[in-house]
Amino acid sequence: MVAQFLSQTDYAEHQHVSKQMVTHWKKKGLVSFGVNGLVNVQATDKRLRDYYGPVTRTRNGVTRSL
Repeated sequence: MVAQFLSQTDYAEHQHVSKQMVTHWKKKGLVSFGVNGLVNVQATDKRLRDYYGPVTRTRNGVTRSL
């Protein structure tokens, strides 16, 4: 699989969160960056799953662990 890279703003959209949340994750060391300075989507998604566990989103925006 070829790694996909996004800007922090685009990654926030990918995760349906604010850019401030991505900055929070970055400070916690949960965001993986490529040599190009962009977010490595697959690696960061895995880090977040490992840290928070599986999460589902409902239509009204409520999240819950599986």
